[in-house]
Amino acid sequence: MPEIDSYDLRATLRSVYSGVLSADEAKAILGVTRRAAAADEKTDIGEMTMLLRIKDLLAQMAGEADLPISGNVDAVQAGELSRGARELAFACAYLVMAHDLHVADQEKALTATLAAELRLDELRGHELIAMIDWLVRAT
Repeated sequence: MPEIDSYDLRATLRSVYSGVLSADEAKAILGVTRRAAAADEKTDIGEMTMLLRIKDLLAQMAGEADLPISGNVDAVQAGELSRGARELAFACAYLVMAHDLHVADQEKALTATLAAELRLDELRGHELIAMIDWLVRAT
């Protein structure tokens, strides 16, 4: 499986949300992303590597030196996140699930659950999925 170019990864995530994240927003987004990584109940090196890459990008977007990889997944409820941060959380979560070009049944179910929890309208959810699918297939 080829690795996603760092520039393309950053540009794609920045196209979802170009603002500055608060540290709490970044931690909440990382929590949602960790939840997605655990959806299929198995973790491989590629998934963990992608999670760490996303963690580093979120830290940069929040102006933080680093973010903790572990912690409370629900540290900030989705309702407390801005629309852009909710969309970024969904995109990051889907990226972790789709980076290997295969979305397992448990991951598909979580995709629908996250879209509802993050209050994404159906069209925007499909746009974000298409954007991430393009990113992972373009490598």
